[in-house]
Amino acid sequence: MSGQELYTDMVSFADLNDAVKKLGFQSNSYQINRENLDKLVNIPMLVKIEDDPRFPHFVIIINHKGNYLQVLDPSHGEYISSKSQFFSIWDRYNKGGYALIVAPKKELKPFKLNTPKSLHFDFSPFSLF
Repeated sequence: MSGQELYTDMVSFADLNDAVKKLGFQSNSYQINRENLDKLVNIPMLVKIEDDPRFPHFVIIINHKGNYLQVLDPSHGEYISSKSQFFSIWDRYNKGGYALIVAPKKELKPFKLNTPKSLHFDFSPFSLF
């Protein structure tokens, strides 16, 4: 993987991989082609896209079925994309793209959340009368 293909202006695949592993998940990055993407049904994966080549960024493919992908994009929110439209920003040169695949923790360890002992909601602005 070349440096240009693995970085955005903020973070790299290696940075994201390290962060995921620090959280206790298993992960690895792969170069995959369009056909391999179809085989990874229902496996969420993080991929780098270039909808504007000046500002590449990472998105998560949440799911895909048939000719459509469900994408979670920090720039545009959650949306449905046709595969041809998605490939034009992920695999522009038909060389494949890169994906970071994250596997769940093998063993879930309990952790303590600091939650308030009580909650008070004031619903008066929402009252009907």
